[in-house]
Amino acid sequence: MKRDSLLSALRRHAPFDSDEHSHLVRLEGFLEGAPEPFSRQNLALGADGHITGSAALLNATGDAMALIWHEKLSRWLQPGGHCEPETDGTVAATAQRELLEETGLPEDAIALEIPAPFDVDVHYIPARPDGSEPGHYHYDVRFLFKLTEPVEFPEGIRARWVSLDEAIALEDESVARLARKASTR
Repeated sequence: MKRDSLLSALRRHAPFDSDEHSHLVRLEGFLEGAPEPFSRQNLALGADGHITGSAALLNATGDAMALIWHEKLSRWLQPGGHCEPETDGTVAATAQRELLEETGLPEDAIALEIPAPFDVDVHYIPARPDGSEPGHYHYDVRFLFKLTEPVEFPEGIRARWVSLDEAIALEDESVARLARKASTR
């Protein structure tokens, strides 16, 4: 994963609103100064977080987005997670890998709509109760994906389709902003 490539893409990114603008400024500063920004090991090096990749997945008609149940945080969120710098190559690849893992959908049913970041967000992740990981920030770079054909989530996967209007009304401002952006694209 290349710091300079991501910084370049972020510098071309147009924030949706003032909240996203503040997240973008913070993410750029983090990326410029963090010793290993794409690795969870960054925490052991004194940084306050690491880069993550997420996916805003729209259904084939573009009027609903996929949410997955995040067990550790006990809430519905967009698919996403930690970078694996040795294998992912880019944060977009992280977002796609996490999307496929968390939804169980077939890779050929999903297309990256925009190759550049669609949204950015910085959010706090509480410490693990067992003390194995301190509280830290996820510097989340999000990409827009869309189904190429109607498909359902496999049985046993805790994922659901939520209309963009429903997602906009969610209390989670981060997910609501994703939905607002998707509804205006």
